[in-house]
Amino acid sequence: SSGHGTHVAGTIGGLGTLSDGHYRGVAPDVGLIGLGSGEAISILTAVQSYNWVIANHEEYGIRVVSNSWGTSGGELDINNPINIASYEAYKLGIISVFAAGNDGGYDIMNPYSIAPWVIGVAAGDKSMNLAGFSSRGKDGDFYKHPDITAPGVDIYAARCSCVGVTATSLVNPVNPEWTATYASLDGTSMATPHVSGAIALLLSENPQLSPDQVLDILIETTTPMPDYALFEAGHGYLDALGA
Repeated sequence: SSGHGTHVAGTIGGLGTLSDGHYRGVAPDVGLIGLGSGEAISILTAVQSYNWVIANHEEYGIRVVSNSWGTSGGELDINNPINIASYEAYKLGIISVFAAGNDGGYDIMNPYSIAPWVIGVAAGDKSMNLAGFSSRGKDGDFYKHPDITAPGVDIYAARCSCVGVTATSLVNPVNPEWTATYASLDGTSMATPHVSGAIALLLSENPQLSPDQVLDILIETTTPMPDYALFEAGHGYLDALGA
């Protein structure tokens, strides 16, 4: 109802039909299930959504949960219900991908993105610079760093007919006729589905990969970002083709 989930879903698996294929998602043949768990900054039923995923993952073949939501700052709390839920999913071979957050400061990452069994995603621009708004971790802290950086600046994807969060997006620069159906947004919310889509591609090639193996492959194939520390940009910039 806000257009945020529509945009994220388009980045993961949009067909780009209304742009003649120009705005295809990362994995356009993927199967998508949308679970509404709140609105705007009020995420109210995330644990229930995870419960549904865990109960139904075999029936629907769910392997990845893309989480473009969260909160700001705090320590790793293994007793937090969200972290328990993502860990239970991990034990079933389901990979959780979490946005690092858009606060841009030091030691203020989304705490759900720092658990070692999830993949935390920072946002970069298309020149492989870290976005100023991308939340940083804490230097020297084992947990507080993103795992990887992915495109999160000026990302065009499907625009919901409700307009919502895409209301300020300008006339489409490629084709003005696409303005009503595709919009630009910035955020680690936009970077996260790039990683989720890349994971879908990896699993389509080798469904036997474990969550740990997927993360290792993504890290080993990143493009280095030497101007940024681990706590800022993780291990480097996503290279889906390399992975």
